[in-house]
Amino acid sequence: MPNTLHGAGIWREKIAAVMSLMDFALPFGGTLAIAIMSSVFYNKFTTSLGSLSVDVGTANITSHSTQSLQSINALPPAAQDFVRQKAAHAVMWSFISVIPIMALSVAAATMLGNVWIKPKKSVDGKRSKGAVLYSSYLLALITVCLAFMHDLYSADLLFRAL
Repeated sequence: MPNTLHGAGIWREKIAAVMSLMDFALPFGGTLAIAIMSSVFYNKFTTSLGSLSVDVGTANITSHSTQSLQSINALPPAAQDFVRQKAAHAVMWSFISVIPIMALSVAAATMLGNVWIKPKKSVDGKRSKGAVLYSSYLLALITVCLAFMHDLYSADLLFRAL
């Protein structure tokens, strides 16, 4: 949502193009993440079961015997626990595989500026366009905090001088 609002606020005359781009980019990102996660899951799950088979008690587990939930439920309890443990491990690694993409997304979101789309009323009563701050919101926040700390330090020095 912030990306769409920023696009609509910055390129007001191209709102249709910005919205079309966002309508394409969001599902494309989801498809990319699911493709990465499913690939990592399949690779981790099949390699953890072994290349051909793993013997658990009296059951012989192959990659073909774990293709459906019915075939997993047909295995003995010890074999079911083994397969479910390996599947849980593969799911964990599939979520870990998308952490770098999520970290890049968070870093990119911190670099966005402020966009006010609602028009502001001016002093003479006319409506003006909303304001757009093109610098990073995080940079503006740090600058304000540093200025506030500098003012506190200056006030403290003035208080000590008195």
